Amino acid sequence: MNIRKNREDSIFRLGTIFFLQLAAAVLVISGVHSANAFGAEPEEKTELIYASGSRLASVEDRAQLLTEEEETELLKQAAELSQKTGYELRLVTTDQTEGKTTQQFAEAYFESLTDDGPETASGASYVIDMDNRQIYIATYGGLQYYLTDARVDALLDHAYEYVSEGEYDQTFESMLKDTGRYYRKGIPDGTRIVNQDTGEVTVYHKPKTVTPVKVLISLLAGTAGFLAFFASVKSAYSMKGISGDGFSERDQVGLTLKRRDDRLVNQFVTSRRIPRNDGGGGSSGGGTTSTHTTSGGYSAGGGGRSF
Repeated sequence: MNIRKNREDSIFRLGTIFFLQLAAAVLVISGVHSANAFGAEPEEKTELIYASGSRLASVEDRAQLLTEEEETELLKQAAELSQKTGYELRLVTTDQTEGKTTQQFAEAYFESLTDDGPETASGASYVIDMDNRQIYIATYGGLQYYLTDARVDALLDHAYEYVSEGEYDQTFESMLKDTGRYYRKGIPDGTRIVNQDTGEVTVYHKPKTVTPVKVLISLLAGTAGFLAFFASVKSAYSMKGISGDGFSERDQVGLTLKRRDDRLVNQFVTSRRIPRNDGGGGSSGGGTTSTHTTSGGYSAGGGGRSF
């Protein structure tokens, strides 16, 4: 009888340890992913560099539209936003595009400054073009998921209010603020990047996150499973007709615990678009960023507005 009781106690202790380890693992995973889900900011490690041509950001006033104080303040704002987002931000005014359209100038300007190639470049150039009388933003890489076509249109609408009044520093400041605002809002689930030249479509899907409700459900399910496990073992040891010393080593219950690490990551699904003549349209959720291949081989999005 004592042997049976001792075995029951051992099984109970083993089950308790198993349950506690399960609960601790769930709480740790929940803490990590909940922090990301509720917008925890990543640790800042990069030192701000306020220079006219830093790797973080740059401001170049070729058209002499800004005062020295305005240029310094814009550079500070651009560098801070660049550090927070990790994207390269280039601001420039010009009154001579050498025959280029504003779009061509904006793209060539960004690509001439970035150290990254077509596959890794991420960021934007913001242009006030007095030659063609346009403002323009050219977007690259990961920033294209945040600045969809609809968001770029809204950004340009806000900036137009300032550039049409000759408030050029406020024009840039408005564009930077909207970029930061959309970055904080995040990427809408289902956002599509559509390359108009190649037909390639990349769709973004948000990763699943662990919420407090899911943690509670997991803990309740774990508790129920443990109680059922313990009850079944106890019932097995209480069967009539089997003496307390009638068990051999082979009869004893073995419990094997296996660890599995699940990683939640952003999902990007790339496919080749097949045009259809169905007279209709529509997309499921998210937004769309239209891109094209530049003369330098980069994939660029963005848009402009005349003033």
